[in-house]
Amino acid sequence: MSVIPREGLALVGESLRPMGLAAMAVASVGLLLTLGQALAAAAVAPALGGTLRVMVGLVPPVLGAALPVGLLFGLTASARAWREGGDWLALATAGRGCRTVLPAVLVLGLLAGGLQALLSHQLEPRGRQRVRQALASAAGDLRLQPGRSLAVGGALIGARQVQGRELGEVVLATGATVVAARTGSLLGSGRVSLGGGEAVSLDAQGQPAWRLAFDQAELRLDVDPPRTERAERSDGELRALIDKARAATRPAGDLRLALLRRTSLPACLPLLALLAVPLGARGARPGVAATLTVLAWWSVLRISDQSLGLLGPVLAAWAPALALGLAVAVAWLSWRSR
Repeated sequence: MSVIPREGLALVGESLRPMGLAAMAVASVGLLLTLGQALAAAAVAPALGGTLRVMVGLVPPVLGAALPVGLLFGLTASARAWREGGDWLALATAGRGCRTVLPAVLVLGLLAGGLQALLSHQLEPRGRQRVRQALASAAGDLRLQPGRSLAVGGALIGARQVQGRELGEVVLATGATVVAARTGSLLGSGRVSLGGGEAVSLDAQGQPAWRLAFDQAELRLDVDPPRTERAERSDGELRALIDKARAATRPAGDLRLALLRRTSLPACLPLLALLAVPLGARGARPGVAATLTVLAWWSVLRISDQSLGLLGPVLAAWAPALALGLAVAVAWLSWRSR
């Protein structure tokens, strides 16, 4: 006799297609939104190759956000289809009970949790590192197009003629200072060499406050790469930062929370899978149920983030899982036909 009843395998099998479609839809929209945010916040937008590297780096965190939604939607949809088809009633009539599907649903949730753990512990930090490297490379290697201005940090630079790194009729504006030069050259690392030009500083009324002619000048634009975030640090790097903070008697609660979340969030996926079955069996619409459940879950997550000082890193990290565990218990205990 199979360890996992065939009814549970059938329910899980029916959930895979809607699960995949929902996850793909959420991931596609999320990827476009996060890509737009990353490029909008960059000092210099990367070229096509750099944009593709940014997109590839964003795939793991986007998948990590789409996986819980897909899991909830797929299982809720199949559970509701069973309700409409009378399968739950047939199970109850046969004396098997709806708990028959629990092993298969739990295995699916554990598999999804394992994938989520791989994403959060390994792939997401590496992907975010790739994003930062691509944006830093674009910031340090300016590329101009003839007749088009480029905003770099707090400066605006443009040239009428562009041949590779060589420029002609260059205009650079930063703050109240405008620089015009006959020739220029992009030197890399945000440095620009200008030849045969004049710098003019304007006062509050827009009148020249001073002028400075030059034969040769070199400017460095403010194109510092984005700073390293906790989300892109490996587990080992986070632990090293925690040890360093403790040695210096500095608080390390936020670092411990970031590290613990990489385990506590994957642990939520089996609970989400268990919660989806009674939601769908009671007739909840899959899209509405998945959306509201995930929003409530992420609300608890955000609230626990803000309550770090009160709860401490361990309780703050595991609060979303505890809330889901309570919801699962209430949902199953109140499901009379279980």
